[in-house]
Amino acid sequence: MRQKIILFTVILVGLLLRLFRLGYHDLWYDEAMSIVLSNNYYNIWNPPLFYIILRYWIKLFGQSEFSIRFPAWLFSSLSIPSIYILGKILFNRKVGTLAAIIIAFSPFQIWYAQEARPYSAVLLFSIISTYFLIMAIKGASRYWYYFTLFSILGIYTGEFYPVLLISQITLFFLYTLFYTDKREIKNLIFSFLFIFLCSLPWLNRYLAKLYFIKGGFWIPEPHLSSLVITLENFLAGYNLSQNYYFIVDFLIIVLFLAAFKSVYKNPRTRNDFYICLFLTVLPVLSIYIFSKLIVPVYLDRGLSIFSPYYYILLAVGIEYLSKRKVGFFVCAIFCFVFIIAIKSFYQDYMPTPFRHHIGTYIKRPIKPLIKFIDENLKPDDLIAFTNHSTLPSFLLFSGKARKYFE
Repeated sequence: MRQKIILFTVILVGLLLRLFRLGYHDLWYDEAMSIVLSNNYYNIWNPPLFYIILRYWIKLFGQSEFSIRFPAWLFSSLSIPSIYILGKILFNRKVGTLAAIIIAFSPFQIWYAQEARPYSAVLLFSIISTYFLIMAIKGASRYWYYFTLFSILGIYTGEFYPVLLISQITLFFLYTLFYTDKREIKNLIFSFLFIFLCSLPWLNRYLAKLYFIKGGFWIPEPHLSSLVITLENFLAGYNLSQNYYFIVDFLIIVLFLAAFKSVYKNPRTRNDFYICLFLTVLPVLSIYIFSKLIVPVYLDRGLSIFSPYYYILLAVGIEYLSKRKVGFFVCAIFCFVFIIAIKSFYQDYMPTPFRHHIGTYIKRPIKPLIKFIDENLKPDDLIAFTNHSTLPSFLLFSGKARKYFE
């Protein structure tokens, strides 16, 4: 009963943290582009599912900042109980609860719960599909249908989802070779073929986009430090100073070592530990290598679909330390860093260099500027943009500017 109360409290607080100031900031470039893409979802390079949902959501509830961010809030909120269930079947209830606490309070997850983009949706599909895969690994063949369904939903929501799918399939193949009935490989093959066939309508656009960005893209090439920054951001978000990130690095190392020590003598938990490690490391490294050798696409917000397995690993480490004297000290540091990170997030504080938050910016107010132009624009005036990132918002919300560009 006590654990249910804790879990309910965690879910409730996680919902409220995501809801707080949901409509506070004006829409920035990517969110304005989400509206543009939702009006043309049948002819875009991006996976279309989120934009289809957003299109009909806007038709029902309007185009306010709060309204268009609400689907992302909902998907992110559902990820809290979902990761609890995944952590519970892999390890135990306490690990599931601790993983739910991490994802509920992570400023990184709160950030994308408050942004009208598909990242929280694909995160949820990642957790759910992996849950059904684990159930299939444990011998429940009927779960292949659900794994297939949510894999298709994931592919039609996020560009990096195929990397997760390949990692999941590789994981299952290796697992069946050593631990389960090899006849289950037949179900794996049927599932993969069906997912592939359902993905064909979008595959051509996916490859066309890849070919296009190979000609030059705005994302810089990642470095080894990018991998460290990804782990920092997954846990504590973009809004800490460098000194606090050093503390985060210390926590990550301690918790990983504790997690490994917790499982290395227990074959069952050790295998589940390796599952989470595999689904964290393999896809992230694959995208890192792809970005080094072919074209840079390494962005933490896209990599977020691999963060749940990382959170579960950290939760295993916290559970192990909680039974020891040093655990209170480590947990106190953990809570302190989370409090500072959440506070900095809500204060729009982002002191680190751009390399620590590539492609992510503090949302600045643009509506006062749009209002000024609408009130003062004359027929012979010129509108000049020093950066194209303001253009979509102007075209969406400025009546005069929209006519001007027509």
